Amino acid sequence: MNRNSRYVYRSSFPQLPIPNNTPSHVPKINNIKPEFLKNCLHTYIYIWLKEEDLEKGKNSFWMFPLNVQEDLISGYLWGGYDWTYSEMKFDTIDSYF
Repeated sequence: MNRNSRYVYRSSFPQLPIPNNTPSHVPKINNIKPEFLKNCLHTYIYIWLKEEDLEKGKNSFWMFPLNVQEDLISGYLWGGYDWTYSEMKFDTIDSYF
């Protein structure tokens, strides 16, 4: 990793606290398209996972997305106390707000 990529990584870290309110679950999205999620880069979104793809029992969380590819989104997930960098495939996402 060169110096410039470290700078981008650190400068992309969420600077503001997450919103106080958790949104109500929105209807399932059948086809998540990259162009829709690209509009959400560097902002907070709330994600609900499909039941069969639950990770450590947590099925919904705040995310600060940094990158969207053909079938993958990556960024920071709020774990209740701190941010963790992660990535997930679109087919694990039930819906988002």
